Amino acid sequence: MTSPRRRLSSLLVFLLALCLAILSVSFTAAQLTRLAGAEPGESALTPVRYLEGTFERLSRFRLSESRRRIAYLGDSTVFSLARVRSLPHLLQTALRSRLRGRPPIEVHSISYPALGIISHYLMAGRLAEAKPDLIVWQTSFTHFSSIWRLHNLHSAFTGWVELERLPELVGMPIHRGGLTLDELLLYQGIIALDGVEAWSVLRDEQSRVGQLRERVESWTAGWSGRNSEALFRQASGRKLLEENVRRNEGRRRFTAKIEQNRYGNTLTGLDPQDLVLQMLGRALDLFARSGIPVIVYLNPMNIDNLATVGVLDEGELAQSVALLRGTVEAAGARFLDLHALFRDEYFRDAQGHLVHDKEINADVELVRELIDPTIAELKIPGR
Repeated sequence: MTSPRRRLSSLLVFLLALCLAILSVSFTAAQLTRLAGAEPGESALTPVRYLEGTFERLSRFRLSESRRRIAYLGDSTVFSLARVRSLPHLLQTALRSRLRGRPPIEVHSISYPALGIISHYLMAGRLAEAKPDLIVWQTSFTHFSSIWRLHNLHSAFTGWVELERLPELVGMPIHRGGLTLDELLLYQGIIALDGVEAWSVLRDEQSRVGQLRERVESWTAGWSGRNSEALFRQASGRKLLEENVRRNEGRRRFTAKIEQNRYGNTLTGLDPQDLVLQMLGRALDLFARSGIPVIVYLNPMNIDNLATVGVLDEGELAQSVALLRGTVEAAGARFLDLHALFRDEYFRDAQGHLVHDKEINADVELVRELIDPTIAELKIPGR
């Protein structure tokens, strides 16, 4: 009969061998992906890493009397890969021109693709700590839909929630926003332990392995004559897009089914107990207690397309707008309703990004709506 000590020794040797095997496989897979040239995709921490630098710049001149700092919050309609065409840059240029550089104006972009109200609520404490002179907050009715909450959620920003705000967050029905307690604890731990870089490296390597797997699948599919999983997903995505995108004078527009999914119950009357609405109100209350003025504007919607595909009920939509306005103004912030600002031809694509060409400068026109309210909220002496 084997002694307990010998069994324990055998178990320890087995576990050590297993760990070495896992490390060996991981190392080999990582090297193969590099040799194959597989590039990492985005991880959950990519927007966190991206915005860390912005918050550092925003906080650098905190409480400065010589300049005015504006934090511009938004999603991909605010964010732009071409910096000179982003709305924050256009607003900064317009304000500097109007004010003739006195005082100096800096507009910092707290925007990223698919960054909605929930994500900005999660970082509200950091914004309050940075104490900008003004917050301009772009909101969209797409941020309220279940499609947005479940598929465009940047859950890693839960790691930015301060300990004193955790009871408030956990006390809300966060499951409706696609947030889970295990994610909250995971990202709280990663950021508290300063492990963003290490975790990102791990996720990058996992992404490389996934891309190498897709390449191997595509290669073997050439021999078997069957589509790989990646090609199947691409074909399914193309089919779904073809079925739900229509053409209007060459412009791509969504059908009724997709528009209803994108806007959710904001088209039929927003629920006063909606989680996203609650988070917006809580963030605005925090900014008010911190003495930070806020302008919240409702992003332009393609009203023409909604009417064309038969999903526009102006009365129900007006009810949602009124509820959003009430939430904003109850917290002492200024509300700008820009949802009906533009006609169909002002929208570049079905998702609602704006046109900028020789005939139409929709982004410039939107910024023009923000200039006077922004100057008024900055309370610049002599203006």
